[in-house]
Amino acid sequence: TPRSDSPKSVEISLSFDGGNNFRSSNIWYSYQNEIEILKLTPNYGYKSMAGTSVFIHGRNFWNSTDLKCTFGSTSVPAMFLSPKIVSCKSPLYNSTRTAESLAVSVSYYGDDYVRS
Repeated sequence: TPRSDSPKSVEISLSFDGGNNFRSSNIWYSYQNEIEILKLTPNYGYKSMAGTSVFIHGRNFWNSTDLKCTFGSTSVPAMFLSPKIVSCKSPLYNSTRTAESLAVSVSYYGDDYVRS
């Protein structure tokens, strides 16, 4: 996709003659500002206790049915609360270690991750 300096939706046009003529496709592509994670609250949890509500504070979140949080390698559904807050429930974490840090990330469409 070409670069965009601002969020917007654009219609995709198709050319079948090397770019001389374009046809409307009625398919839209949305440019969004890049999301940024600033902090997690709480920033800890008990590994044997799943379901803790974790609030991810940041910038430029947007509402999507595909929104997910990933704790380490375990993904869970996320809930859009505002452009600055996303919420998710922590998954059960099985480990023999007494304490461990995990990367937490937010994703849209399955593969677009932003890590904390």
